Amino acid sequence: MATILEVSKKTVEVLMVEDHAADSFFMRQALKNSRHPIHVEMITDGETALEYLRRQAGRGSLPDLILLDLSLPGKDGREVLAEIKVDPRLENIPLVVVSGSSNASDVLDSRELESDFYLVKPLNMLEFPALPRVVDRILEGRAKG
Repeated sequence: MATILEVSKKTVEVLMVEDHAADSFFMRQALKNSRHPIHVEMITDGETALEYLRRQAGRGSLPDLILLDLSLPGKDGREVLAEIKVDPRLENIPLVVVSGSSNASDVLDSRELESDFYLVKPLNMLEFPALPRVVDRILEGRAKG
């Protein structure tokens, strides 16, 4: 099976669905520590994210990776994840849930909905070394969990 990097463009396209401005800022900063060049498209609500993904699917220009918060206005992250995983055009995009919740039911729900990885946002977002490591492992075809 080819990794994302073997089939993707030189720059990795990431869709970040996050409504909290400070969290999205710190996640972008953390992604600068990836071993790969990354371009981030930012969307702040679930419905707009789904519209964007469907529009991009029609153009044949899907992101290489989705970072999804669970707590979103309108459609929450669980609803977005569920809709992505039942859409044959979107279901194979690797998806990392990045949430402030370490609640076991949130982790279990995300896994049952087939997220590729679940990361808990640290209390100190200035130190988020796990995000670029997980992204790199997924891009290189070495992670699921």
